[in-house]
Amino acid sequence: MKFMKNCITVADIVKLEIISMAFVMLLNLNELYAQKKLEGRVVIEHNGRKEGLEGVRLMWLENTDAQYFTDSLGRFSIPKKGKQLVLSLIGFYTDTIKVEGNQPIEIQLVPLEGKEVVITERRKASYISTQNPFLEETLTEKEFTKAACCNLSESFETNPSVDANYNDALTGTKQIQMLGLSSIYSLITVENMPNVRGLSATHGLAFFPSAWVESIQITKGAGSVVNGFESMTGQINIELKKPSHCGSNASIKDDSLNNFMNFYVNQMARTEINFTKKYEFSPVWNGMSLVHASIMPLKIDMNHDHFLDNPVGYQLSYMQRANYQRNKWNAMLSARALYDFKQSGQFLFNSNEHLHSAHYGILNRNQRLEASAKIGYIFSENKSLGNQFQISHHDMHFDYGTNHFKGQQYSFYYNGIYQSLIADEGHILKTGFSFLTDIYQKYWNHLNLSRNEITPGIFVEYTWKPRPVFTAIIGSRLDKHSQWGFWFTPRAHFRYEITENTVLRWSVGKGTRTPLVFTDHWSNFISSRRVIFMDTSSTWLGLKPEISWNYGISLQQKWKFFQHDASITIDFFRTDFVNQLIVDRDANSLLLKFYNLNGSSFSNSLQISLEIKPIKNLELRSAYKLYDVQQTIDGKLRAVPLISKHRGFLNGNYRFLKSFSWDFTFQYHGRKRIPDTFTSPKIFQLEPYSKPFGLLMTQVNYEWKRWEFYVGGENLTHFRQKNPIVNAQEPFQDYFDASMVWGPIYGAMGYFGLRVKW
Repeated sequence: MKFMKNCITVADIVKLEIISMAFVMLLNLNELYAQKKLEGRVVIEHNGRKEGLEGVRLMWLENTDAQYFTDSLGRFSIPKKGKQLVLSLIGFYTDTIKVEGNQPIEIQLVPLEGKEVVITERRKASYISTQNPFLEETLTEKEFTKAACCNLSESFETNPSVDANYNDALTGTKQIQMLGLSSIYSLITVENMPNVRGLSATHGLAFFPSAWVESIQITKGAGSVVNGFESMTGQINIELKKPSHCGSNASIKDDSLNNFMNFYVNQMARTEINFTKKYEFSPVWNGMSLVHASIMPLKIDMNHDHFLDNPVGYQLSYMQRANYQRNKWNAMLSARALYDFKQSGQFLFNSNEHLHSAHYGILNRNQRLEASAKIGYIFSENKSLGNQFQISHHDMHFDYGTNHFKGQQYSFYYNGIYQSLIADEGHILKTGFSFLTDIYQKYWNHLNLSRNEITPGIFVEYTWKPRPVFTAIIGSRLDKHSQWGFWFTPRAHFRYEITENTVLRWSVGKGTRTPLVFTDHWSNFISSRRVIFMDTSSTWLGLKPEISWNYGISLQQKWKFFQHDASITIDFFRTDFVNQLIVDRDANSLLLKFYNLNGSSFSNSLQISLEIKPIKNLELRSAYKLYDVQQTIDGKLRAVPLISKHRGFLNGNYRFLKSFSWDFTFQYHGRKRIPDTFTSPKIFQLEPYSKPFGLLMTQVNYEWKRWEFYVGGENLTHFRQKNPIVNAQEPFQDYFDASMVWGPIYGAMGYFGLRVKW
């Protein structure tokens, strides 16, 4: 059947009616009134710097029934219910201040005499704000110091919301998953501009050192329409370190030292160094330089299959940033250059001959240049205009065996956002225009996969907060794709505060993306399978855009556990695909088939997360996740391969002897379905399911003045998948397959490093 140019279907209209009915019902349940808010930050002077204070209790002297608390950065946003604000925290003098007007304020608390203040004990590595209508978890810099976290693809090991898995047995690339689905279905942005996509979709996170990152926001479910149409399972937004704090409250600034350096080395001789430096050009211009260099020099084959367990190679990356702020104007300018080279395959592979070598090898080279600008203008206290620009060029060469892929991507992105209050702070309107261009020049062997995509769009998003306990965000956007016509994207998010410590959220939204067969699923190509496309005469190979609906609900509950904060979050999300690119490895062990969905495809994700502090200085986080991810593959609805149905997580942080901290993480991976191999000779047939296994990692940190030393270990259970490569003895013959990876390949691994600020 010919694909409809206009993607607004009857099903879409029905779902919009359901959303509208729910919205009308909420209108009847909540009276419409607005309430002024007070925003600010509570700090302490510490070693000549201002540090945010977490857990400060705030209440209005005129209304002592309602109490509020600052977040991990010392920030607060509370309803204004009086003119005298009382602040209290154990170990500090209680203070009462007089509040005039609605401008953001900064308050400095004074510690009691004789009380030593240790700020790091009060900061959380991650948190979920109860005020946000989105189920959004923020990871602070502290989270990235709890494990090795060399790059962002390795930075989610200590977080339960995102799963990290190896793609294959040869490239060493980790790919993250959210809600049981690949990262290609999550919108990954850098400072709210789409970045890890296209040619870098599956390995682009490895191009960002965690030492460059200020924070990460993980949003589950359909994201905001302001950021585009591609988000299906959620959004991961990366906030990089900045020359100076440029938040919405410019009068509240975070003080920090100008220079930072991180050094890391592990037992495989993998070595990394990161350096950042801040400086001031003038009273209105600040600058920052970020440098990264890493190398993996040693060839290691622990399981003696004559293939490298990890690739060798190196990566160089540099970013220059500049910030301008004057009167009503502010701007952030950035430029980045990257070169990444990796070699893998058989131990005796000769890279100088690559495509003609007698041994199987892999060469992967990536070069990337990008520049971005964020320019904002504040018309008045209630109106502003933001402009986002990004231009990039990505060059990728990937040789494996006798096959070759060459791709170039030229991208331009613009997003203009106008924000205004309607009548009062209970009504906020965002509207704007976006323009996205992707020019692909791609060749896989002799097949031309080049294509151009031009997608202008408009959007509108309305935030309604009639009461502090209720918030609704209703948005939609309309985009015009140069190939597929109009795409309509509606989304809605709701938050209801049942009690002061109990928050209910629910959401619904649509997402659309165009698939890139090779770069989205390139690890599946590392085999001797014959690749089958529907239509090789078309640049789209007969494949349609992927379209899905996401529905989610969550409950967040906070309470006191032995006089310490504790919380539990239960969330359930379902992703239903209207169309999806199916990667079929089940029909025949000699074939790799790609085709459009013909039947059902869905993902059900249930997560229960618990955070407690049972004793002083010990923080624990645990989680259980249940995934039910199924596709219609080869005419049968069955579980998607290589995804654990049951996963467990436990993370702990314990501070001792004043300057030491100990972190540990345990992950449980349930069994995974292995693609069918019944058509293979018996010697190459695999078990239908993998074994369940557990992974343990730990790290000890020692802080001395501005120095921080750390030593740790990964996979301390020393669990390894035996024989991860099928028919490793004959890589150029039938049934060779390096994509059947369900567990770690390398065993226990130790490392050490240091961080310093000055």
